Amino acid sequence: MDPISTMALVAAFMLPPVPTRFPAWATRSLSGSIDPTRAPESTESLISPAFSMATSEKIASPGMLGHTQSSDKLQWLRAELDVYSDLKDGWDGPGSFGPNQDDIDCAKLVLAKLPGGLPLPKAMIASSGNVGLYWNTDLAFADIEIEGGGSLSLFARRKSGTQDEIFHDDVTVNTLTSMWLLKELVMLTTA
Repeated sequence: MDPISTMALVAAFMLPPVPTRFPAWATRSLSGSIDPTRAPESTESLISPAFSMATSEKIASPGMLGHTQSSDKLQWLRAELDVYSDLKDGWDGPGSFGPNQDDIDCAKLVLAKLPGGLPLPKAMIASSGNVGLYWNTDLAFADIEIEGGGSLSLFARRKSGTQDEIFHDDVTVNTLTSMWLLKELVMLTTA
């Protein structure tokens, strides 16, 4: 893929989730002639000032297909969860258990329902075989643990200020919505 197509693709998928004043690049034509002697522009200039390249790599965009770093990281997370299915009892020493495939599938379903604008989580597995996802941002910590039987628990806590915390138990994964996840995990992105 040529650099101009790559920049256009990044620009199309990395616009901020809220309207902002469009920077100059948003209205610039990519079909004009290109000066081959000019150094290529950094893709960081294609990101809204509200996002840096470092944070844009972590933004979830599960509904978008394309060659963005966020979709690559989402695919990587799904692949990591798939690797967990190879773990058998005793994988972490005596008394450890392999995960249930249904729990892995539930964790992947949660990933599919993550709303845009939230950082991507990290996958986790306990020696008990429990599978989950967790976030550890500058603002808050949160984790989702798949409880089995198609349910999960969610815990989140602010790191400073009022140190608000939430806990939900026995949430049915199949009825989970992106809006509910955004409402419950918004503390990961706002002070």
